[in-house]
Amino acid sequence: MSISNETRKAFSEVDSFINLLDTNEQEKIPKNLRNIFKNEKDKDYYGKIDFTKSIKNQKLMPETITIIAFLNLKYLCKDEHERKKLEKIYRNNELKYRDKKIKEYNNILNNNNSYDEMDNSLTSYKKSFFKRVVSKIKRFFGFRSRNQ
Repeated sequence: MSISNETRKAFSEVDSFINLLDTNEQEKIPKNLRNIFKNEKDKDYYGKIDFTKSIKNQKLMPETITIIAFLNLKYLCKDEHERKKLEKIYRNNELKYRDKKIKEYNNILNNNNSYDEMDNSLTSYKKSFFKRVVSKIKRFFGFRSRNQ
């Protein structure tokens, strides 16, 4: 399996995040998972994480935020009440994201339908225009249509 450069950069940011945790918090994350972030990260990219700022106020990659959210939920969460609260927040965020995507796709589909309708109108206009031109040419040469 090949890991993309973007994922490697996200791993660099996650590794930086893990290194800023105290030792007890770091040990809550399985060693093999920490090793994946450490070994597979982009060695030339240093993801800076500032603990004085909230995650939202840092310029982290979306993939990094997703991984940190997962680590928080799965390994760092202190109690069951907090975990359930986070699960509810993540579920609501997922639903909002899905609704947003559905609206975007519906807009695209609706716009394509209106383009199709415009194309159909234009095609029928072209056909009717073509029929009128043919009919005028026939009349010019003395041909009568069958309906006349």
